[in-house]
Amino acid sequence: DGFKQNIYSEFRDYDLLKIKNKALDNLKYEKLATVLNVTIAKGKNEDQIRPIFDYAVKNDFIRTVNLTCYIRSGKGRDFLPDNSIMPDDLIDIIEQQTNGRIRRDKVLLFQKLLYAYMSFLKRRTCLYIQYYWIYRDNDGYKPIDELIGLQRIEKVLDRYKNLMAKNGILARVYLLLLLPWRIINFNSIWLLADFIKVVFSHLFKIGEYSGKSSRFVQLIFSTACDPCKADFEIAQRCHIGIIYKDRYGEIKRNDENGLYLLDSEYKNTKK
Repeated sequence: DGFKQNIYSEFRDYDLLKIKNKALDNLKYEKLATVLNVTIAKGKNEDQIRPIFDYAVKNDFIRTVNLTCYIRSGKGRDFLPDNSIMPDDLIDIIEQQTNGRIRRDKVLLFQKLLYAYMSFLKRRTCLYIQYYWIYRDNDGYKPIDELIGLQRIEKVLDRYKNLMAKNGILARVYLLLLLPWRIINFNSIWLLADFIKVVFSHLFKIGEYSGKSSRFVQLIFSTACDPCKADFEIAQRCHIGIIYKDRYGEIKRNDENGLYLLDSEYKNTKK
């Protein structure tokens, strides 16, 4: 959750910083692909986003940084009630802290690309989770939009969305034929092998997205449903499967993969 001891004392009730740093050193030594799951609470540790980001860029065993918003559930149900934050806020913060190299509008375009990809595969993806990639190089990093020209593919994605509403097969054929040629350009052709690793690792569940390429860092701006921000429409698109109460108070279940129950009245969770 950061590189300051006081954060762990407040969030976890223990001084875990030395233990966390030792664990990271061991993972780096063993060259084990690692995901940093970070909890961000408003007014508490937003200033740690940039140090964590810089650490990930400099250490290629870190494949993903998952910036997760503090939520009011479980142990945190009555803890820091005024410190809730949303993924869009996290994107604004990292845009500011990277001096605009990572920008909200580029994250949005990358989301459109990801949604089209997931739609092509007929897979759900949660609207509370936003993704973005950066690419490590000798100068530090390059945002993904500097490599694949997201503006060039937006028209293809919009056309795909319109076709999907009419004919799913035609839409998928259109996307398959046009999108690769729009993505590949002078700046990205030398990344083709890395892109293939990423796609294959996801398709065959070897790893999530950037998991099999040490050059990419995946940034995730996410939250989970809690009583303060449970959304019926978003819950239906959950990709891990959840149990939830709909707008009428009825219990719904998407699939067998989740064990979450949202209680809009802040009562204790009941299975």
